[in-house]
Amino acid sequence: QERYANLIESGFCTSLCVVEAIGFGDHVDNTDCWKPVVDYIRARIEEHWNQFTCLSNRRNRWFCSNGGADSSTESKPRDGRIHAALYFISPHGNGLKPLDVQAMKAIGAVCNLIPVIAKADLLSESELARFKGHVKESLREAGICTFDALCSDAMSSSTADVPSGYGDLDEE
Repeated sequence: QERYANLIESGFCTSLCVVEAIGFGDHVDNTDCWKPVVDYIRARIEEHWNQFTCLSNRRNRWFCSNGGADSSTESKPRDGRIHAALYFISPHGNGLKPLDVQAMKAIGAVCNLIPVIAKADLLSESELARFKGHVKESLREAGICTFDALCSDAMSSSTADVPSGYGDLDEE
């Protein structure tokens, strides 16, 4: 399911597309249930590459046939790539489940992965801190790289114990 929105901030306009993977992990046998998500992300990357290649080839032919004139009237194709995946982690239990580890490894290999603790506002500060610690440790052990945002100095103190290449789960 896809939802679109145009965002404008400080004069910069961008289009946002949110794709929801409904029913992910809801089956009795969840073997390879993350594959359709990864396949979808790869298909969107390939579609974008094909648009880019086709546009480049058209511009090159036009450029050659018009004596080097620029084709500025040609419209730019929509960027349909998946740039980031928000992976919601259940706050119940002691961290990541085996399904989470497999899915996060596979998804993180094809796009930026941003783990989010679902319903974190229902946990006390101590419960949330303990749960974040378990998740961070599981990510380290599994070798899962997550999106590494550029942090300000104020935020970097909270990520000092996280090696480079691992995102910060402290952002709310």
